[in-house]
Amino acid sequence: MRGPLYHVFTADLKIVYFNLPGERTDYVEPESRRHVVAFLSTFLRMFETPEAREAMEEMAAEYLQWQRVTRNIDNLRDPSRIVEEYLVSIHQSFPVICVDETIYNKFKATRTRRRPWSETFFKGADHTASINAWMFFHMIDFDMYSQQYKTWQFIFASALLREIGGHLLMHFLKGRDEPRATTPPPITSVIQAALTNDPSRGDAGRKFECAMFGGHIDYFRDPNENTGKAMVPYMVLPDPREYPKCVGYRIDQRTIENIINWSECISNDCMRTTLRQYR
Repeated sequence: MRGPLYHVFTADLKIVYFNLPGERTDYVEPESRRHVVAFLSTFLRMFETPEAREAMEEMAAEYLQWQRVTRNIDNLRDPSRIVEEYLVSIHQSFPVICVDETIYNKFKATRTRRRPWSETFFKGADHTASINAWMFFHMIDFDMYSQQYKTWQFIFASALLREIGGHLLMHFLKGRDEPRATTPPPITSVIQAALTNDPSRGDAGRKFECAMFGGHIDYFRDPNENTGKAMVPYMVLPDPREYPKCVGYRIDQRTIENIINWSECISNDCMRTTLRQYR
């Protein structure tokens, strides 16, 4: 029986720092650790919902189907059992959190550094979930109870959800023998295919996100605004009137705070009923 990820809030959580030359230091000051734990707590609330598990099981089922069709691999394993194994491994060994200055894209909140499996088993701590240091330092400039801080908190939590619920799960599904294999084309979302105009390119993170929320969570900023302010989160959905075009809906601040304070469930309905259409 696996329990909640309580060890994330203990000293077992490993946080490292990458500076611009790409050098790693294992020391992160306690104040920064406190802010990392803040957005991790929001991530965990979303990650441990039935909706997140259902999204991972859907992706696992599609990957097994792709193996059957393209590689004639008749894998009879149950997607729910595979996801359970993955969740157990994440509970036992959480990925290293890295405050990363080498993420130069100021619109990319997170990325994962996925390494080959340890021997014949998957170990979460072998992999690194990096957060954009530039964004992180802007976040900690604000009071923890401010609207700006909570928005940054949601941005990091939802982006980390995409990395661990999507990309790292795909690394687990591909197994020890295919650590560098690309994500199969079917593992993507209709939104991603429309935005990139490339249906042959898979994206496990977007697949997971779309299965869980019904759309992509993206972040935009008005170029005329102060760059220190948090970006504005939007839900991107297919435009029912002009598909394959997409339309963005601004995520209401009340929704963000409800998720952080956990006063509402996380589900498609919860997210969608509190969206404001971007005009």
